[in-house]
Amino acid sequence: EYDFGGKQIVIIGAGGAARELAEVMKAILQITEQTTDGTHRTSASVAEVEKLATELSSSVSGFKV
Repeated sequence: EYDFGGKQIVIIGAGGAARELAEVMKAILQITEQTTDGTHRTSASVAEVEKLATELSSSVSGFKV
């Protein structure tokens, strides 16, 4: 039996805090990955809308109101 003068509790507590921090960091990474994926999809959608707008503009350019 070892006497750490209560330091063992601190070590266990620090280990728990480290595990909790790792879990939080993992969650942040997942959110970041989802945000990045969403940003890429949004960018692709904007490019598609721009392409369609250009095509529409070309197709109606001969009409006069």
